[in-house]
Amino acid sequence: MGSQSLPVCKVFFLNTLSISDKTVHTALRKKSGTGIIEPEKRGKDETMRIKMTAYINRFPSAESHYCREKSSKDFLREDVDISKMYNILEKGFELYRQVFRSLNLSFIRPKKDQCNLCMSYREGSVVAKQIL
Repeated sequence: MGSQSLPVCKVFFLNTLSISDKTVHTALRKKSGTGIIEPEKRGKDETMRIKMTAYINRFPSAESHYCREKSSKDFLREDVDISKMYNILEKGFELYRQVFRSLNLSFIRPKKDQCNLCMSYREGSVVAKQIL
């Protein structure tokens, strides 16, 4: 028989295969000129999302010092930004950004989150840090 087309009853065809009209239209839309349907792509984004989440979670984060009750965000070190993180991973940036945002992280700590003691420790010498 080969690639010969035969007319069939649409209702009988759909009911026999227990599929919807939309399934058939989607398959026909994905069919290439050679008659082969392109490979399934579902699930690949979710797998990538899981890998990216694990990757992002490797970066140390901390909660806000003074703004805890007003914000549920955690904060990453100030020398890290999303571009640097992405360049390390080198994967799809838009999906990476979506995963990053879904983790409720931020790079910028609120200015009111820094008390004088914390600032002196952060900017202090090794000796000053040991004293503090």
